[in-house]
Amino acid sequence: MAAKKKRPKAKKPAQNSGRTAGKKPHNPGRPFQPGQSGNPGGRPKILAEVREAARDHTTDAIKVFVGCLEDTNPYVRMAAANFLLDRGWGKPTQTIDGSQNLTHEQWLAKLK
Repeated sequence: MAAKKKRPKAKKPAQNSGRTAGKKPHNPGRPFQPGQSGNPGGRPKILAEVREAARDHTTDAIKVFVGCLEDTNPYVRMAAANFLLDRGWGKPTQTIDGSQNLTHEQWLAKLK
């Protein structure tokens, strides 16, 4: 018989183990004190610089998409057309009909 290899001992218990399952976070749902910000420094400056650099190339990027409208692949043409229409006119709105007065249970039954 071959000798069994011993498993190395885990350094920390698994998150769902019996030793950790009953522990609760110290302040669930409110990680910050009132008036305390989770991001006191605000957005990093580099993001604004990247955004500005991308906006500088907007005209060139649109020319690329217009060029894609002449591609032989219909999927490329469709994606380019969709991109240009969404950027130029905005995405179409989706109306939601809320005229049905159903209870929560009736909605769940309808979904099944």
